[in-house]
Amino acid sequence: MVGRRSRSAHNGDLTEPLHSGDASDSESASHRESNSMVRRSQRKGTAGSVGSDDFAAKLRIDFDGNRKSSLKQQRFSREFRFNAQLSLRVAVGVLIASAIQTRVSDYDPSDADGKKWVLFPSWYYLGGLSYCAIAVIFTTGKTIGSTLMIVWQAFLGVGMALVYSIILFACMDVHTQDTNADDPYDGYTEIDQAFSSNTYWVNLHDFYTTLPWMIIFTVALLVCPFAATTKKFAIANNLYFILTIINPADPIGGSGLKTSDDPSFRTANILHNLAVYFLIGIVGSLVSLVIMFIPYPIFAINRLRKDSKRAAEDVLDLLNIIIDSYCFKNKNVDHMNFLKLKLQRKFDAAAARHRRMEALLDDAWWEQSFGLHYLLGFHRPIMFNYVKLVGSLISDLRTLSYAMQLEKYDHLHFTYMKVLQREIYIIQTRSGDLLHEIACEVQSASREVRLVSISKLEAQMETTLHRYRSTQNRTLRSYPVTLEEMAGNVPLNIFLFSLNSFCSTMIGFQDIHNRKIYTDAHRIRSFLVTSVRNFFKVAHYTNGHAMLSAFRGSVAIIIGIFLSVYVYGFSATVPSTVAYVLGNYLGGSFRATVNRVGGVVAGSVVPSVFQYFIAQICDPRYLNVALSNIVLFVWLCISMYVCYAGGYSSYAGLVSAFVSTGILMRQSDLCYSNASDNASSIAISSYSSLAQTSVGIVLFIIVELLICPKSAIYNSKPSKCSSVTT
Repeated sequence: MVGRRSRSAHNGDLTEPLHSGDASDSESASHRESNSMVRRSQRKGTAGSVGSDDFAAKLRIDFDGNRKSSLKQQRFSREFRFNAQLSLRVAVGVLIASAIQTRVSDYDPSDADGKKWVLFPSWYYLGGLSYCAIAVIFTTGKTIGSTLMIVWQAFLGVGMALVYSIILFACMDVHTQDTNADDPYDGYTEIDQAFSSNTYWVNLHDFYTTLPWMIIFTVALLVCPFAATTKKFAIANNLYFILTIINPADPIGGSGLKTSDDPSFRTANILHNLAVYFLIGIVGSLVSLVIMFIPYPIFAINRLRKDSKRAAEDVLDLLNIIIDSYCFKNKNVDHMNFLKLKLQRKFDAAAARHRRMEALLDDAWWEQSFGLHYLLGFHRPIMFNYVKLVGSLISDLRTLSYAMQLEKYDHLHFTYMKVLQREIYIIQTRSGDLLHEIACEVQSASREVRLVSISKLEAQMETTLHRYRSTQNRTLRSYPVTLEEMAGNVPLNIFLFSLNSFCSTMIGFQDIHNRKIYTDAHRIRSFLVTSVRNFFKVAHYTNGHAMLSAFRGSVAIIIGIFLSVYVYGFSATVPSTVAYVLGNYLGGSFRATVNRVGGVVAGSVVPSVFQYFIAQICDPRYLNVALSNIVLFVWLCISMYVCYAGGYSSYAGLVSAFVSTGILMRQSDLCYSNASDNASSIAISSYSSLAQTSVGIVLFIIVELLICPKSAIYNSKPSKCSSVTT
């Protein structure tokens, strides 16, 4: 018979054994093991199941020791090896793409009409061949799916810039110098105070004719709901196209201005050059796809499947630890502190895996869009529902853990637990069976599921709640219970109903999955309809914050265009930098600014020193190319590893790779006869990107500070007006 216990016996005493009264620990354990209907193989042993105080303390010490050894081995972890492998792939891809600028064997810098590159015709003068290698850097993701997404967004952005520029220059004539006119420099303005210390000319007609169209294109891209990658590629390439074409300096002859009698600068040849430049970017994007398949493909689908298997193990491991600790194990202070720390780390690991699965789902969508799911036997909808299920189960487990931490272990808890231990244990095993069955259906890519474990789990849940209710009624009728003791039983109620929510979430998976339509035609139609509707949503164009960001970016880019024309000799670096560092808040812009400055410094200073000395090695000439490739390979591996490792400096690694590639792939004529380059020009060109990028960054920050600055700290605070209206 269960009698009332003295309040001093259990109030705050965690050392009191859980099983006291009529049954001991061994008797309760033997009673549980005697149940042949329940398979103990579904439950994994946990470190938290040890009841001895000394052994629990030893486990805590061992746990800390393992943590220290894991920190020492972190650089050799699976994530480290994966990121290092990706950086090696990108470095190899850039070296492959750099072959596109191989020069002809009989190249002569003094021959303006001669052929310069093996793979390009003699009429191509636009240059920018390093764009092929840069495209590899910008379009390579962590999986084939993410690479396909970036390639598509970049293709869309560059394609829009190309079509826009083709239409623009097909409708207007670029003014060139007429050497037979009375005043050959009529309409030109000479800039004698330039950054390069060399004078150059500006054709006012060409610049002010194209300026409104550059502004219209920039504003339209910033206002419309395109992806950020699409906006950056579109704006940067459009500025490069237009500023390069309206530059009156002769890029072929090396000195003087473009003349009217030169067919290279007529409209037809300009359009041909634009098309070739577009193909250069396409080749770089294809190289980024090739390196994701060789030496073996990195499919997001395969990585998602591996994580889905481990996610089920994470959930069951957490469930077993919580139920074992709450229902079956002795409690003491050391054990509870160790258990709290262990649960926190396991919850963090499970949540991190869930976030990774959500990101891989987006990559898998792109792989499915290109038909790779037929090859891999993958069905994204069931995986999508499974990822949502895992997130819900983790939330339910957090509530279970919270209920366990609230428990005071009063005498009512022990009274009810003697009845509920076996029932909860059966729920634990039935839940494991159902989750394993769901995971198997997900791995087999089933379009319709029929889960046989649902009925068993439902019946057990009903039985458990019924026994709890009947035991509660019988106890309350037999023994006087105070309000304080009833309040102390609240954590047990929270625990049981959280466990019921955990089971109900899994039980509802079958109906949620089976009642939806999963045909490819329905998926494609939904995607197209949603994408088109986004452009016609009035809420987007009436969003004051989005419009303010677009206005600030447009103002900064327009100022950058004027600086490019009147200070930097038609270089598009300044306005393009503004496009890349656009942020929604001061904090976001400052973070992008710090990372971009750090990346520019890291990618320009040291590589420029190497480039300065390597460019002067003329005999043997192949040593020049070999040393440049070695330095480029090493620097790219380091920079791209920083990029793929994530964290605060991730963007700095990407910028460092981009800047160093442009510097180390710059071709000079220093080793040729009649060369136009010299040692000083090489040094100036190497550091010019640092100066222009810094100007673009400072320009945008000034514009953002002057035009309605928005702080991330301010926006993170709850609005009083919104709280009143709601």
